[in-house]
Amino acid sequence: MAFGRTSTLLQQTYNTTFVRTKMKTNHSAAKRFRKTADGYKRGKSCRSHGNIGWSMRLLNQKTGVVHVDKKGRNHRKLRKLLPYW
Repeated sequence: MAFGRTSTLLQQTYNTTFVRTKMKTNHSAAKRFRKTADGYKRGKSCRSHGNIGWSMRLLNQKTGVVHVDKKGRNHRKLRKLLPYW
C-alpha cells in the first residue's frame, strides 16, 4: 500500500507544468536604447547643456546615433536588461 501511494505522488509531481516568471524589462535602458536589426542603437552624449563656446564642427560630431558593438560586454548586458525587445 505504501509503495503504491508514493508512486502516485511522484506521478502527480511529474505531470504538473511549471510556469516560469517573466523577466522584467529595465525601463531606464528601454528609454535610452532602441533595438535594430543589427543590435542596439543609442544617442550620443555631451550635447544636452553647457555647449556655449564650442565650435559647430564639434557640436555636429556630438549629434546622431551610435550603434552598440555586438562583440562587446555591453551587448550582453543589454540583452539581459531588455529581454523582450
